[in-house]
Amino acid sequence: MEDNNIIKEKVISKISISKFKEENKVIQKKKSYKYMKYAMAACICLMFSTGIVFAKDIESYIKKIFNNSTEAIDSAVEEGYVQELKDDFTYDNGLGIKVDNILLDDVNLIFSLSYRVEENNIESISINHFSIYTENEERIYQCDGTNQAYVGIARGMQQATLEKISEKNFKNTMILNLWENRNEFSELNIKITNLNIMYSDGNLKSLDGNWEFNIKISDTFKQSNEINYVFDGENEYIKSGYATIYPTKMIVKLELFEDYDINQIVDIALEDLSQYGMLFSLKNNERIFKHTNFDYIADNKELIIIFENIGSYMEMEDELELSLKTYNTKILLKRQNNK
Repeated sequence: MEDNNIIKEKVISKISISKFKEENKVIQKKKSYKYMKYAMAACICLMFSTGIVFAKDIESYIKKIFNNSTEAIDSAVEEGYVQELKDDFTYDNGLGIKVDNILLDDVNLIFSLSYRVEENNIESISINHFSIYTENEERIYQCDGTNQAYVGIARGMQQATLEKISEKNFKNTMILNLWENRNEFSELNIKITNLNIMYSDGNLKSLDGNWEFNIKISDTFKQSNEINYVFDGENEYIKSGYATIYPTKMIVKLELFEDYDINQIVDIALEDLSQYGMLFSLKNNERIFKHTNFDYIADNKELIIIFENIGSYMEMEDELELSLKTYNTKILLKRQNNK
């Protein structure tokens, strides 16, 4: 029989896969009014100067800067919690790469990439070998093909689905999951040394090169943008708990009275991944559904539940209710500070 750690890793992996499938479905959500307003202003200027505006230009302008993003990430970007980089493309072997935007909080480092190619028959591009360091030469991530190394503050990397903008232009988003309470850093070095190129005829090519980017982190990310909640009331299973809502996700940490049966959690999660934890906001005695969780981490008496689609730039009530299917119980979370 597999031990609890192996079972736990498999479940977390499966939940993470489920999460990305879900994120792919929401990528075409309604664009924000703010982006529409800016796009309309730009198009009006273009109309006066050229006399003509193309629909594809409007669509390109208001498109999300991070593909396969979440509602939490989109809300943060809409409020200006993002850093745009003006650097030019770095070229090697006829292929250009540039980092367009980054977003950083205590739990995620997100950056969008653009690719520019010379050939016409390329179908997709994926990063195969690359590393990320801080200014103190602290390595926080490295990938050598199928081998990934998470060091220090990093705990996982997600590469979103590549988006083909035109015949010779592509964009992608990388999300590096960070452990909370990370060390502060003010610069990042991203170095890419190998890409996989997929052609329209199905042929796959490995391309070596050197694409390196040095990024100074904006002071925007040094602000305190978290919302804190604490467990309120009594519960036969939960001893204590709290929740922190960061700009890009919400993390709930619960301390249980007794060690739980990991197999029970596995059975419930595999039965219905989207129903393990359900979050509601409470307003005037009305329960308003917010979201289900996509991930959890279990360790002895501590249970960590992660809501990827809840962020601190979204409107949140002062009281939240968390429904745990595993224990068939509900807990109340009350807000502790005002943003």
